[in-house]
Amino acid sequence: MRLRKEFTKADEDDFPNDAFEFLDRFFQGSLKELEARNSGIQGRHRRIDGNCLTAAIYQYGLLRSHLGTSMPSGGGYSIKAVCYPKSHCSGSRLQRIYTIRPSSQMP
Repeated sequence: MRLRKEFTKADEDDFPNDAFEFLDRFFQGSLKELEARNSGIQGRHRRIDGNCLTAAIYQYGLLRSHLGTSMPSGGGYSIKAVCYPKSHCSGSRLQRIYTIRPSSQMP
């Protein structure tokens, strides 16, 4: 059994920052685990600022995968979003954007 949770405006405003911080810690931990479990793998994590981070995976010195994650700050986007650009944080086309919407589920 579960009760419906009511979210306050403060909860809604805090969620994007909390989610971004969670993603930052998740990527850092994932890169460390990849390095520990696979020889020849090197991970790179860079926190650009409070709204942007990048991560890259190298295998025997060759770039195999990379991503940038950011929270937009204007330009018509809601601040309540987390974006995944095609390459790095600034000046890139967006590949994915995740926004926050209230659930329509009834209790």
